[in-house]
Amino acid sequence: MRKTLPFIAMILLCGMAAVLFLYSTPFGVGLTNDSSAYIGGARSLLAGKGYVRIGGDGLPRAITHFPPFYSIVLAGVSRLTGQDPLTTAKWVNLACAVLNRGR
Repeated sequence: MRKTLPFIAMILLCGMAAVLFLYSTPFGVGLTNDSSAYIGGARSLLAGKGYVRIGGDGLPRAITHFPPFYSIVLAGVSRLTGQDPLTTAKWVNLACAVLNRGR
């Protein structure tokens, strides 16, 4: 019993963190210039265009100033769930927040 008590407490705390996260961010955590670049990159990956953004002239430009891993994760989860990367970002952020609270 003594060995399972910390595990149960950690699970409860992670659950509380998830509820607080969803309650405090009903519309997501916010969209900034950086996050719009990551979400745009994920959308372009889903569309099969590669990791690009649309430039001012309407032509695709390679995204070279943002690392691609977060966009790849968003695109992968979006492909699995059929959701838009903007919606997927909320759930990926929730998972990261809960997993970080459990450490």
